[in-house]
Amino acid sequence: MLGTCKCLAYGGRNGRTALHAAVICNDEEMTRELLKYTAKMALTKAVDGQGWTPLHFAALLGHPSIAKQLLESDRSAAYIGDKEYKQTPLHIAAFEGHEGVMRELVLHCPDCCELVDYKGRNVLHYAVKWCQSPIVQDFVLKDPWVSNTLLNGKDANGNTPLHLLALSPLCASDRFVGDGRVDKMAFNKANLNALDIVLADETLPPTLKVWLLHLQLHVRVAYP
Repeated sequence: MLGTCKCLAYGGRNGRTALHAAVICNDEEMTRELLKYTAKMALTKAVDGQGWTPLHFAALLGHPSIAKQLLESDRSAAYIGDKEYKQTPLHIAAFEGHEGVMRELVLHCPDCCELVDYKGRNVLHYAVKWCQSPIVQDFVLKDPWVSNTLLNGKDANGNTPLHLLALSPLCASDRFVGDGRVDKMAFNKANLNALDIVLADETLPPTLKVWLLHLQLHVRVAYP
């Protein structure tokens, strides 16, 4: 069909194209063929009913090889946010904990790390909020450029990733809290730092008091 038909209809259910379908099925060969025959149609940037490109689905399902194909064909898809939440493929990969896809995205489009969603949250906000510790420890903290871009970024409410960690202390990471580049005394728009948030939580389980003491120690070391 790709080789003989001049006017193929690529649209399908919910506005998804044949390329969306190939990516969802993790079909690398079909993805390659579609990209070869339909390059001029810019299917890599075609969005479905919710504003998702094929790259969003590669990020959601954790298909790094297919993500690489899509990015090599057209890197601009890495900068497209969905309709409702303005989440880019990198946000989705961070939410799901798919480090391989994140590495492909950052390798091809380093500055896509700077993009934020509708609440001003970067991908580290996502990884911290949804307890993706391997993303924080093995990807963000180990990459100097990425970490310098993300570590102390503030969302629309002035919350840094550390503020979100304080709101979800079950996701606590000693390596993240102990990293000297993390601003322990950053204040949000409510004039609260991460330690203030933890201290105000009366439901804090006893097992998390160690993390609280750890945070206090680092605050005192950074700001004696």
